[in-house]
Amino acid sequence: GIKNKDIQSYPFGQNGLLIDLVRQDEDGIRFLDLLNINVTRIHSETLQRTDDGNYSVFWIEGNGSKHQDILRAVKNIIKSNKRSKDIKKLQKYNWLGSYLNEIENEI
Repeated sequence: GIKNKDIQSYPFGQNGLLIDLVRQDEDGIRFLDLLNINVTRIHSETLQRTDDGNYSVFWIEGNGSKHQDILRAVKNIIKSNKRSKDIKKLQKYNWLGSYLNEIENEI
């Protein structure tokens, strides 16, 4: 796994190792820390289809971070779904809310 290898996080993260962008929740489950401030979130970031039919993220260096925009969007998603009648969905939004709170406390 990535724990035993020095896999660089670039371009997903601007610097450091990919393992630095893996987080563990209260249940011990590891996940990719997509709300981490070190994840590349550039204002010009777009998802584009490549010649081989796959997709890739492109951006222009030095175009400013949109990390706060991402956090605001996640907060709005949680807010608009916090009264869901579906218990499984509600559990997921509660988990997302806890994760968001951890991220906000770190910055």
